[in-house]
Amino acid sequence: MTVRVAKERDVYLDVGSLLPGGSNLIGGEWVPAASGEVIEVINPATKELLSTVARGAADDVDVAVSAAAAALRSWRDTSPTLRGQLLYRWEEVCRVHEHEIDLLERL
Repeated sequence: MTVRVAKERDVYLDVGSLLPGGSNLIGGEWVPAASGEVIEVINPATKELLSTVARGAADDVDVAVSAAAAALRSWRDTSPTLRGQLLYRWEEVCRVHEHEIDLLERL
């Protein structure tokens, strides 16, 4: 789904290509809520459907916390030098995509 996100000029962001509707990013994978339920995200100005998000519940939180705990073990065992390099690389990626990040945050 492509959404116009800036009124002052024609700026568009293909939200659907970045954020699969109705899913959470858990353990590096986009997964639906255990219940399969979603919440519609509506543009209050136009009443247009922007996207859907997973209606997570306690079971989904448990899965996400387990995935985060597993990732922490790997991160903890990574050398501080490599962790620093990875964080600097993440900064570079964020700077290259700062416009898209800004647009996503304004949705």
